[in-house]
Amino acid sequence: MKKNEIAKIINPLPGRKAGASGAGSVRGVGSADPLFSTEHSKKVGCSARPSVSETVKELLKSIGEDIHREGLRQTPQRVAESFSKLFEGYGQDPQKLITVFKNEGYKELIIAREIDFYSICEHHLLPFYGKATVGYIPNKKIIGLSKLPRLVELYSRRLQNQERLTKQIADTLEKMIAPKGIGVLIEA
Repeated sequence: MKKNEIAKIINPLPGRKAGASGAGSVRGVGSADPLFSTEHSKKVGCSARPSVSETVKELLKSIGEDIHREGLRQTPQRVAESFSKLFEGYGQDPQKLITVFKNEGYKELIIAREIDFYSICEHHLLPFYGKATVGYIPNKKIIGLSKLPRLVELYSRRLQNQERLTKQIADTLEKMIAPKGIGVLIEA
């Protein structure tokens, strides 16, 4: 996958045009995509494992493999278990993971750089990885600096593309703390 950079700026500082980075101004968290709904989150938990296992068995059969040979006997269950970790972001609510505090006068940019992330491309079901930089200019509320990487991990543990990952991080910060400005840069 080519190295790609996507920047998103929302709620720009006074005097700066919204969408200066090429992205429009947005508000709110989530997507109309049913993949990210609460109902879907419940479906991909532990109860989804048997269907993942069965699907993997069928996939292996369809490419001509003998699912009873020693090296493949446990593969369907292993894949199901790995999916529960790879896609654990569906079952997590950022508002339960992140504590919001009253701003006590911070005015400078709060930024976390080079946050490693790993995700699965929704188009090919192949892994992609990279680094994220997330920053915001506080308004009335703040979150701890260590929560920015947690937010990146939460959304990267879903089927993703770089654009949606960037948007979800920014939208969540907007909803939770309504900062004066937000910047999210994904390099993958």
